[in-house]
Amino acid sequence: MSSRVGFYRQIYRLIEDRLCACSIQRHSKGVYLRGITGDARGTIRLNASTKYRFELNPIIGVQYLPLEYVVAELDDR
Repeated sequence: MSSRVGFYRQIYRLIEDRLCACSIQRHSKGVYLRGITGDARGTIRLNASTKYRFELNPIIGVQYLPLEYVVAELDDR
């Protein structure tokens, strides 16, 4: 494993530790979720770019679950 890969993993671990301290749970690699209300949840996605240098771009959003279910149902047809 190159030292760069170890460095990237260390950064992700530090970020994940801080997010978990704020009651934000890891959903999958680079995706974190936190419930807001019964019908909504906040999302944070970490988009990393490593082609020329290491850049980490957070993508922050809110999902309204009843609407997400309707979109998923329409998408399956």
